[in-house]
Amino acid sequence: MSTVSKIRIRKELIGTVKSAKMDKTIVVEAQRRVLHPLFEKVVIRKNKFTAHDESNATKEGDLVRIRQSRPLSKTKRWVLIETLRENKLHPDRMDFDTKVEKKADASAKASKTKKTKKKSAGKKK
Repeated sequence: MSTVSKIRIRKELIGTVKSAKMDKTIVVEAQRRVLHPLFEKVVIRKNKFTAHDESNATKEGDLVRIRQSRPLSKTKRWVLIETLRENKLHPDRMDFDTKVEKKADASAKASKTKKTKKKSAGKKK
């Protein structure tokens, strides 16, 4: 008799990291485009998957590839394969100068909006 090995084809998905707050676990949101059966309009369907991230390297907003695996916990059935694109705007990845500039820009915008509100509040007819 010959031994026949089963070839397992595992699903792979590409999605964005929505949460990386847990230890060695990320929540990935995958989107797919589907034609609505009645209205025949393209609709975006979203699914969330919890995936295992051994190195805790990913942050929120990263584009990642995940692969289906054996159950690792109650909800984890996916494993992180690779990070395709990092989110450069995540606070942990920004250098100090960029953080200071963003805070200064935000405070300048806030002060401008306060001034315009005060001027418009005084001009009632």
